[in-house]
This record gives sequence, C-alpha cells and structure tokens, in this order.
Amino acid sequence: KLKAVSKSIDTLYIDWEQEKNLHCLSMLQRRHHICLSVIQSRISSIVTLLPQTRKKIEEVNRGIDEVAILESLLIEARRERDDAEHSNTEDVVSFALNIGMLRNNYQLNDRLSSLEEEVVHLQTLPDEPDQMSHAMIDAVADDVVRSVKEALQEEFAAAKANQRAVG
Repeated sequence: KLKAVSKSIDTLYIDWEQEKNLHCLSMLQRRHHICLSVIQSRISSIVTLLPQTRKKIEEVNRGIDEVAILESLLIEARRERDDAEHSNTEDVVSFALNIGMLRNNYQLNDRLSSLEEEVVHLQTLPDEPDQMSHAMIDAVADDVVRSVKEALQEEFAAAKANQRAVG
C-alpha cells in the first residue's frame, strides 16, 4: 500500500514539474514575442529609411562635385584678374571684373550654404521614421508574434507527444 502511495506522489510530483515547466515556457514565449516584435519593427524602420538616406548621400556627392567645378572656375577667374592687373591694359582689367566671375562666386557661396544645411540635416537622426506609421509597425510586429507563436506551439506539441511516447 505504501508503494502505491509513493508511486502516486511521484506521479503528482512529475505532473507538478511539467506544469511548472509549461508555465516557464509560456513566459519565455511571451518575452520572446515582445523582443522579436521590437527588433522587427526597428529593422522595418531602418529598411524604409535606407533609400531616402542613399538619395541624400547622392545629392551631397553631386553638390560636392558642383562646388569643386565652381571653385575651379573662380580660381581661374581670379588668376585672369590678377594677370589683368599686372598687365595694366584697359580691356584686360575690365574683363577681370566681369559679371561671370561675380555670378560664379555667388553660386559657389549659395551651394556651399545649402551643402552645410544638408550635412546638418543628415547628422540629426529622426525620432520616428517618416513613412512608417505606428499601425504599420504594429501589424508587422503582430505577424512576427503570430508566426513565432505558431512555431513554438508546434515544437511544444511535438515535445509533448515525444514525452508521452517515451513515458
């Protein structure tokens, strides 16, 4: 009779251990869902911002090339002006003060200002992505949570079936 009681206590202890482990697995599953949804939403946000960042970088590179061209034009115009001042002829001196040189200088200053503003804008990270709404992020996170939950439930069911087959 004592052996039967001992076996039933052992069975109750095994059942209690299984319930405790099942509870721990479900808590782990919930935590896993939360972490995966946060990671997925952040990755989605980054993916949507990459094309915008690439375009802005290309614009800055084009602007730098344009500034280099304007700078070389300005240097050439200054050299011609200096040559004209040293030759003391009226035609050459009047050419040195032409409107083209002033326009190039103005364009250079304008383009440098816009590039500086772009650099400042690129250095500040947005708090929230422009094109991703919270509903879209939540929908992606829900899909990830659902797929992970289904996979874990399948694994848990397979483990239970395996445990019953062994037991």
